[in-house]
Amino acid sequence: MFLSLFLLPLIASLLLAIAVFCVARYTTVLLAVHHPFSFWPRLDALPVYPLFIRFGQEHRLSTLLETAGLPPDWKTQRFLILKQLTVIIIVLILGYAVWTSAAWNRLMLPAIILLAISWLWPELYLKRRVVFRKRQALKTLGSVIDLLRLQVESGSNLESAIRHLAEGRQDLWGYELSRTMFLLDRGVAFDEALDALTRRFGMDDVNRLVLAIKQSKLLGASLSDTLTIQSDMLRTRRRQQAEEKARLASVKIALPLVFFIFPALLIIYLAPAVLHILQSF
Repeated sequence: MFLSLFLLPLIASLLLAIAVFCVARYTTVLLAVHHPFSFWPRLDALPVYPLFIRFGQEHRLSTLLETAGLPPDWKTQRFLILKQLTVIIIVLILGYAVWTSAAWNRLMLPAIILLAISWLWPELYLKRRVVFRKRQALKTLGSVIDLLRLQVESGSNLESAIRHLAEGRQDLWGYELSRTMFLLDRGVAFDEALDALTRRFGMDDVNRLVLAIKQSKLLGASLSDTLTIQSDMLRTRRRQQAEEKARLASVKIALPLVFFIFPALLIIYLAPAVLHILQSF
């Protein structure tokens, strides 16, 4: 009875969530490798109910989509449609379970949990992707700045340096710089393409880099010196953050030390004495 009331809807919803995640990940990789700026109109043609448009956190989804690094055809409507399909399927599964079971009151808590998961999974997926993307971009940002500086010092302008770097890298920065060059080739201004790059990352370090490049072009300063200063500042900030985390390590270890390690040591040291006292009486 417990298996039919709780585990079967839970397993079905988990399998559905895994299937949706795999489909989203597969289509993302497929579009990024083969045709990164194509469109996929089949799913977008489905209607979205006004309830999901009004309460589906459309503005928040659009902000997360811009910094999640998904291809341009992954619009807010597509995630709202996926959220709508997930909620409808889970409601149908739970409705069938309630209809075929007399103990429907036991299904209320699993139903609420599953509906909450189906409602929040797009935001959770996008947040996880944004965090992973920022972490990956920050690790290689210093090398990207150094390579741009070497290209500029060799006599290339910034646009040619970005194009050469986009063609030579196969990682996250190569993909994003290729998107920047895609905008430049379609007539978008250079400053607007850089602003779009900062919006897609949503990182303070990238914002500082783009702002320094704009100021260097506006004031006529040396772009090579600007990139050198930005690279040094980036490495200084990363070293300061590492030192701060090292200082906080002793504070963070205090909790497991007090509640887990010290009690175990006390048991090891005091247990023989306590057993000896008990045996003496």
